[in-house]
Amino acid sequence: MKNTYIVQKKIKIHLLLSVFLFVYSVQSFAQKTKNYDDPINTYLNALSLFSKEKYPAAYTEFDKYLEESGNPHSENYEDAVYHKAVCALNLYQNDAVYLLENFIRNYPESPKVKLAYFQLGNYFFRKKKYKDVVKWYAKIDKYDLSTDELAEYYFKNGYAYFMLKDYAKAKVNFFEIKDTDTKYTAPARYYYAHIAYEEGNLETAYKTFKQLEGDPKFKVVVPFYLVQILYKQGKYDELLSYAPVVMDTTKKLKRSEEIARLVGESLYRTGRYEDAIPYLSQYVEKHTYDATPLDFYQLAYAYHNAKKCNKAEKYYQKAINGKVDSISQMAYYNLAKCYLKENNKKYAREAFYKAFEYDYDKEVKEDALFNFAKLS
Repeated sequence: MKNTYIVQKKIKIHLLLSVFLFVYSVQSFAQKTKNYDDPINTYLNALSLFSKEKYPAAYTEFDKYLEESGNPHSENYEDAVYHKAVCALNLYQNDAVYLLENFIRNYPESPKVKLAYFQLGNYFFRKKKYKDVVKWYAKIDKYDLSTDELAEYYFKNGYAYFMLKDYAKAKVNFFEIKDTDTKYTAPARYYYAHIAYEEGNLETAYKTFKQLEGDPKFKVVVPFYLVQILYKQGKYDELLSYAPVVMDTTKKLKRSEEIARLVGESLYRTGRYEDAIPYLSQYVEKHTYDATPLDFYQLAYAYHNAKKCNKAEKYYQKAINGKVDSISQMAYYNLAKCYLKENNKKYAREAFYKAFEYDYDKEVKEDALFNFAKLS
């Protein structure tokens, strides 16, 4: 009986020991599995945060993964190094450029090296360091970029060259996307048209600016260019059909006073002097300090031809700027005529003599002398 008890006791001890060993081995395996899974979970969490543009949290998670992984030769490790550097760029960290350049040095065969060039170009674009933009973009193989990235590349590269005053290269880049459908298409069209305008390619500029008339960002800017182009081309009737309408219908229109001036000058050049007065006056009154003698002269002449000499005199006097030029000669000559209409012979005589002293228009000079003599 005693022996039976001892045997049973030994069996219990063995059973307990077996259970203990089994539980221990399961816990040990679970711990090992947990330790193996944790870096992967960290990596996946970091990628998720990065995709949501939560760069501070993503940076921390990528950094944590790199510490946990311990395998710098794995694909995930390489990927984490790249994404951590991109996070740093987006956070404007002082070591951001170093981190990405370090990635390029350490993983020269990585397919993400070309993307690293793109990220560095974008970073320097945000910093407005345009020489660095074109430097890094020059390393990119455009075929490695997605459709959206390619549009971004062409616009930012074009804009960088534009700011560096290399308009030929800027134009080439803008041309690539000006007829596409991306978020960079409208600004690319604008700068392409602006360059064409500055180069005197008015027809191309006009057609390209016209494409921006309905764009929310540019519809307040392009009318000024369109009006200027029509004015330069001498298409005054077309200008007069377009400009007053756009002035009435476009809120917050940019450079509206200058558009008014061009409308006024178009009316002036087509002999519609009285109609020109409100537009010329609008510009002159709002540009008292930077209106030119020609601006004052045209307004004076419009008043003069509308038989409003009392108002014309004021602007003829402003057109006389103390310089020896043709505008001053004509201003004195027509001012004298206004004085004559008001029977102010003394002032008329003095103004005719002043007009005679200029040598720009010989006929005006001779007629001024003739009238001066008549009044003497």
